[in-house]
Amino acid sequence: MSTQKKPGPATPGCAVNLESALAAHFLAQFPRWHARLLLRSGSAQLIAQAYERMPTLEVVSFQGLTGEAARTLLSESWRFNGEAVLPHLANVLAAPPERQRDAPTHSGELPLPPVQVRVIRQPIRPITDDSVDAVEMYRKALDAALPVSRIPQPNVLAGLAARFPWFRDVISAVRSELLIAQRLQAIRVSIPPLLLIGPPGIGKSRFAAELAVALDRPSFVQPMNALHEGFSISGSPRTYHRADASLVVRVMAQTRRADPIIILDELDKCGSSDWNVRADLALLPWVDRSATNGALDMLLGVPVDASYVTWIATANDATKLSAPLRSRFHEVQCCRPDASAIDELVVSFAAELSKRYAVAPSAIPLPEGASRERLARELERSGDIREVESAWRKWLARRLCVDATALPSDGPF
Repeated sequence: MSTQKKPGPATPGCAVNLESALAAHFLAQFPRWHARLLLRSGSAQLIAQAYERMPTLEVVSFQGLTGEAARTLLSESWRFNGEAVLPHLANVLAAPPERQRDAPTHSGELPLPPVQVRVIRQPIRPITDDSVDAVEMYRKALDAALPVSRIPQPNVLAGLAARFPWFRDVISAVRSELLIAQRLQAIRVSIPPLLLIGPPGIGKSRFAAELAVALDRPSFVQPMNALHEGFSISGSPRTYHRADASLVVRVMAQTRRADPIIILDELDKCGSSDWNVRADLALLPWVDRSATNGALDMLLGVPVDASYVTWIATANDATKLSAPLRSRFHEVQCCRPDASAIDELVVSFAAELSKRYAVAPSAIPLPEGASRERLARELERSGDIREVESAWRKWLARRLCVDATALPSDGPF
């Protein structure tokens, strides 16, 4: 006498590629699994069967989705766990009829449409006070779904590694997250909050900004030594004069993106006053990756999903940070650059100067011979990029000027 095998326990994170009847049959045997569904040329019948058995499925990929399958999913959209699903279906259905093929082939896959998510999922309560303008401004900015970057290839960090070799540990950590997301065929990458610890002048803030460019993400730098109260992080209540939204909401509204990179510069110099909540304590729910319901914005009065935001903090002395705050960051010790990095640094100095003055990079000479060796020795001695850049600018001024004595002694170089 045969006995039917009972379903196993709930197992989060199981990835199933739904492109065959065998996969659908497999899903039917485990109705309590919370699987991550990868739709690759799946037929409407298989998808409907999967959702009938597993209403908690999370769809994470839409490669090769047909028009018929998209319409079936759209009719069952009330079952979806995630706001990123509907825009995908809309993009598939908006494609030309010849691309909404009901008999999928494997000669190619439909390009994935941009991912869009909603960061506010609760209605904002009625406004009856003086903060109506501020609330309405942010409501309009975040009311619609905001775009999220696709997962970049790990090789996008190769150029960054060549220019910032002394940040190899940070680059390695980010590359690992990209590889994990790529292997799982996820729709986005989730980089843990990073805390770059190292002496001043080694380029931590510069590197963080360049990392955002490499990942094709907008960035915002928040000098933490300028913050003395937590309302700048969490937002201020509507009853306050000139109330404003949280840091995350302000950055999302400014960039029109759900996944900006927020750089907390000099986090160890954050103000510790208890007046209007300590800034470091106000930061805790925003950088906590386990906060599934989002963090409360005091102005809007609703939780905001900050899970797509990447946080990069810099600090000279991490011991000045509270233990709860440090526990929420992945700490990376950063070393000083040595003389071998002088060429990469000088090229980056010249590139920044060419952008500032809108001239071709080739118009800016690079030091050679004895001049280069002097800069390399200065870098080896101090390890301070600011000091090396100052020495380079002095050399450049004398190189470009016919009469160096005409320069003012207290000039910018």
